[in-house]
Amino acid sequence: MDKSLRIYKILFRILLIYNAFLFSVNAHAASLEQQRISFVKAETALKNGQTSVYQELLLSLKDYPLLPYLHYLELRNSLSEYSRVEAFLSRYEATRYAKLLRDRYLTYLASTRQWKRFLAHYKPTPNVQLQCNYHWALYQQGQRSAALRGAKSLWLVGESQPDECDPLFAVLQTSSAFTPDLAWKRFQLALQTGRLSLARYLKRILSNKDKAIADRAIRIHINPGLVQNCKAWNVESPKIAWLFIHGIDRLARTDPILAEHVWTARAKEFSVQPTDVMRIEKRLAMALVFEHHTNAFNSFDEIDPKHADPAVGAWRIRAALVNQNWQQLRLALNALPVDERSALKWRYWEARTLAAEGKQTEAAKLYRELATERDFYGFLAADHQGLRYSFSNHPSLVTQDQLTQLGAEPAIQMVREFLYFDKKADAQWQWWHAINDFIPSKMQVAAKLAQKWDLVQTAIFTVAKAKAWDDLALRFPILYREQIFSYARLHNLAPSMVFGLIRQESVFDPLIVSPTGARGLMQIMPATGRQIARQLGDRWRSSKVLFEPDINVKYGTSYLGGLLDRYGGNFALAAAGYNAGPHRVQQWLSGRKSMEADIWVETIPFKETRRYVRRVLAYTIIYQQRLGNDSRRITSYMPRINAGKEVTTRLDSLVKLACR
Repeated sequence: MDKSLRIYKILFRILLIYNAFLFSVNAHAASLEQQRISFVKAETALKNGQTSVYQELLLSLKDYPLLPYLHYLELRNSLSEYSRVEAFLSRYEATRYAKLLRDRYLTYLASTRQWKRFLAHYKPTPNVQLQCNYHWALYQQGQRSAALRGAKSLWLVGESQPDECDPLFAVLQTSSAFTPDLAWKRFQLALQTGRLSLARYLKRILSNKDKAIADRAIRIHINPGLVQNCKAWNVESPKIAWLFIHGIDRLARTDPILAEHVWTARAKEFSVQPTDVMRIEKRLAMALVFEHHTNAFNSFDEIDPKHADPAVGAWRIRAALVNQNWQQLRLALNALPVDERSALKWRYWEARTLAAEGKQTEAAKLYRELATERDFYGFLAADHQGLRYSFSNHPSLVTQDQLTQLGAEPAIQMVREFLYFDKKADAQWQWWHAINDFIPSKMQVAAKLAQKWDLVQTAIFTVAKAKAWDDLALRFPILYREQIFSYARLHNLAPSMVFGLIRQESVFDPLIVSPTGARGLMQIMPATGRQIARQLGDRWRSSKVLFEPDINVKYGTSYLGGLLDRYGGNFALAAAGYNAGPHRVQQWLSGRKSMEADIWVETIPFKETRRYVRRVLAYTIIYQQRLGNDSRRITSYMPRINAGKEVTTRLDSLVKLACR
């Protein structure tokens, strides 16, 4: 055969294959687009009760990713159709919609008292209503011993349980399994968790003898200072001993010095268990650290090492830092178990201690090791030695084939379709369900896919689950650049500070609402937003304006700028004020002696605020590098703190009496 003819035939075949491929792609695209149109029509028909139209449209959606979602929408209002519901639960067991429908189905079965069917489909769940229904179903089906065992575990909580538990608790209270001790234990739990109304309700079912103790317990809970009136108490009674402990625990929150004095004077007279002794002595010692009291370090000596936990060692270190006593700090560090002592923060304080002890060579060596870490303590260590910061920026290596393969998985396709219809909440829930069991390497691919789909917050949280910490472009995106640079300059702020704070506050989600009601990128409370608007001369329309990035950044930077002015340019204090409120920062500053800012940060009483300040400062340095302006050092953001005078009150010089 002529050579040119053979080449022609080969090219012709390639062209046919290519055309077939294009046809397949276009057909699939057309099919997907048509399915999306049908999905919208089917969802609308379902909402309008057009059953025949809905059923006809389902025929064209057999392989559409959101078909399980449609079936769920249909069946959640048709729970009496047992065979269809149960068929869905079996067919779509692996989807999150099986769990959602099962919970609704079980609630329906309980409401219609179909206990046998309920037990057949129940699965362990954190849903307390369903737990109570499950044990009530056991009771109704004759499994009374098992039901009462479950009832006791549901009873022994320090908060009100849902109404579904009432029938179960009613039979429990009339059974031989219910004892006066069971009633008293729940009363104790209610007070310990601060549920005063529940405690008052439970008092009604206590024995007459216990009611008298409960009355006193409620009064002391409200006014802990009454624990001083303990001289005439029956110290041999375990319940009175608990009352004394509860009173000391409550008093330590408001007057730790008095609480320590009362405890020291009377504790040994009561029948107090060793675990309770450890808990109270730990609480008192920590409270004294919060107060920056000079006796705080010594108070940890009262804690039996056999009953100590990691928090005791950590707060003993902080007590030494409060005193700025390097000998005490050496003792506290040496007392840590080896595995705890290797933590980055304690290694930093080891280096600081070595330097204070004059062991400069050893300190310098440890500082250099720590300076390789991209972390608050690593950056501080680098400053001590004048070293360049280490950022360890290594983007995740993910191929297009890996992204394509993951995107083709049915569970991920559901996310894509939810996003197409702007159903963002459904997309988020589906995403976390889909990737729940991914191994770290696949989780990294998922993070890159989320980034590609502009799911910024999701990408950051996903890469964190993968523990792929070194992809800085993914973990620290540069978004809302125009607004941040513009308003940062207006309020004399470094843009990196604003980026760092937003990264910690909202992870760049402009629509996020916190459990306390803070809104938007810089998490501004509506009352604060209204106040800032008034100060800036803006008309306040509603709290919805805080979801607008421009308004949110404008108000947030104004507030942050005011805090920075208030604290003399100390960003550590300003960040603490942004998180915990200026009034709390003022409390933490008043009555304190001057100290280096790293000591102040380490001894912030609130764990959340302590972690928040460290992260915001570290993120600020990382964003400096991301923005190409890394001239400032972390210590320049946190100068020495000049505060009030030291608290020097001696415990044994209190005017108040321990017991009256």
